[in-house]
Amino acid sequence: MPAYAQIRVGLWEPAINVTKKEKSIFINPKEIQNGIDDDENGIIDDVAGTFFTTKGKLAGKSFLHDTVNTNLTEHGWAVYQVLSKGIADFKIAHAGFTPLTQHLRETGILNLSVEERKSNLAKEYKYFRNFVMQTNSYFIKQDVQIVNMSFGTSASIFAENNLNLGNTEEERKNAAKLWMNIFLQSFENAFLASPGILFIVAAGNDGENMDTAYDVPGLVDLPNVICVGALNQQCQPAEFSNTGKRIDVWALGDEITIKTKDGYKKNYSGTSLAVPIITNAAIKILQKNKNLSAAAVKKILIEQYNKNNRIFCK
Repeated sequence: MPAYAQIRVGLWEPAINVTKKEKSIFINPKEIQNGIDDDENGIIDDVAGTFFTTKGKLAGKSFLHDTVNTNLTEHGWAVYQVLSKGIADFKIAHAGFTPLTQHLRETGILNLSVEERKSNLAKEYKYFRNFVMQTNSYFIKQDVQIVNMSFGTSASIFAENNLNLGNTEEERKNAAKLWMNIFLQSFENAFLASPGILFIVAAGNDGENMDTAYDVPGLVDLPNVICVGALNQQCQPAEFSNTGKRIDVWALGDEITIKTKDGYKKNYSGTSLAVPIITNAAIKILQKNKNLSAAAVKKILIEQYNKNNRIFCK
């Protein structure tokens, strides 16, 4: 018997790819890779996680026979390494997705005319509401207590990447704000539906004030959501990190050395790396007392940071 509780962590990560070789991967014992939804959770073959497809549905992804790409994508691998440092006896439930702009490009939405795009927006909103709710439901079914979310975007970046949102820069910015607000509401509704899960989200890497930049999902402000900004090596806010009063805690996110999948050392920077530092700290808190609520864990993390604003800068 371990001296502490085993914790299940959700890793909500762009374009994930996993295999049985990752020791902390949660292997769904009620599912086998046979083209059948054995556990009747609505997802076929989710042996080692799931992936949100371009058709707007969750599809099982086991990757148990993949011998080429044996781990997470590079981004996910770096996040995983930081998240799991110094921790034993925890399990990760994976949920992957195609990054937002990549999805819009691959589905041809970015090639539509301005008028065609406007007429398509309702479908886009529905798709991404579905994406958020289905993924969140998956974590609930897997009894996850913490979800690491090292991703996000802002209205300004979205407007730059979606030129067919309007005919003028101002029109595109206004449309992007509306789009982000609807996306924000989707996350907010999902998080409200799962108060027992602590969602740890990134402030973003745009060097903006996230409170006015419509940054999603970082702007979701709920008792079970903690927003993380990135510090540099001097334990000061990193130049690339978004700022703003919405940020709950700051953690090191600059020049973090990770051993890559092929054995080389590489430095990574971004709020994506600050988030798993806080996830790591949250896991350790729950391992000592698994019955703590998400809100209670958030409160402890903020109290630790307020007592020593360098505590997560190491």
